[in-house]
Amino acid sequence: MKGLLMKDLMISKRSLLAFSAILLLLFFISMVVHSDYSLLGDGTLSFMTIYFTVFLSINLFAYDEACKWNLYALSLPVSKRLLVLGRYVYLLLAILVATCLSFAFSAAAGNLFHAETILQILSSIGMSFILIGILAPLMYRFGTQTARILLMGVFLLVFLLIYLLQKLPFSISGPDDLSIVFLVAAAFGACILLFFLSYLISCKIMEQKDVQ
Repeated sequence: MKGLLMKDLMISKRSLLAFSAILLLLFFISMVVHSDYSLLGDGTLSFMTIYFTVFLSINLFAYDEACKWNLYALSLPVSKRLLVLGRYVYLLLAILVATCLSFAFSAAAGNLFHAETILQILSSIGMSFILIGILAPLMYRFGTQTARILLMGVFLLVFLLIYLLQKLPFSISGPDDLSIVFLVAAAFGACILLFFLSYLISCKIMEQKDVQ
């Protein structure tokens, strides 16, 4: 497992360094501007950090496919299920690190303890779980080229789901309403469940797939 995680870290090292440099540049610019409409003030940096994990997952699968990593890895004492588990654990760790950075950006903006900020960050985390949970089995089944084409459909599906959720008959009287807490907790739990189900589906796909 440790070797699989180190391999993914080495592959994504260049992307992580490039994205970190962009984040730092935008962060310093936002600190200089120091406005409610800056990237730091409106929470854009926090969202960018979390959503980067989605594109990181696509890059990891693309590199594996280009160098036929799965074929090589399975020649070692590594099972298909462990191969999938290593990828999901790495992406989960990436989401956790991105979440910590998002809260750090919010703290720098001075709005860490705002209920709206916390809900926005939790929504972004849930969205990452949903997108990765949907994309990963597709990339295991069809490959990255086809999955990239399906990515647009995934985004449309997610936005449609958000639109339908907004139409649900919930009566919200204020930020402390219990319905908000229940809805957020249920939605976040569903996202984590989807991520776990995605792992099981990916394991099933890999076990039935003839790796070449």
